[in-house]
Amino acid sequence: MTIQNPTPPFKQPKACAAGFGRFFYGVDSTVMFSQVLTTSKNAGRCFQVNDPTSDDISDLLDTDGGVIPLDGAVQIQALRVLGSNILVFCKNGVWMIGGSDSGFSATSYTVNKITEKGIDSVRSIA
Repeated sequence: MTIQNPTPPFKQPKACAAGFGRFFYGVDSTVMFSQVLTTSKNAGRCFQVNDPTSDDISDLLDTDGGVIPLDGAVQIQALRVLGSNILVFCKNGVWMIGGSDSGFSATSYTVNKITEKGIDSVRSIA
């Protein structure tokens, strides 16, 4: 009997960037961000520490990881850090993810679409 390689139930990130002590990953129209990198193990942890279903402590922490869906985005092509923001280049526009005055955190960030002009290739970013 032939054993085939399993097909992962997830998609590989198309784009990655490092900023604010975290890693950011772009998949389709979603940006995932890691927990604050206090250890190398946190690089892939794009979820919160506390159990969100707990009756005791379910609060989201500033240092948690998470997911940011970009409404209307088509195929993230690249992520770039620009000052205190992450620029998300897609086929149909560019979005900017920014933090508050105290910086980016899982509990305080903004998402804005800054242009309708997208990119076809990562090499077209100047």
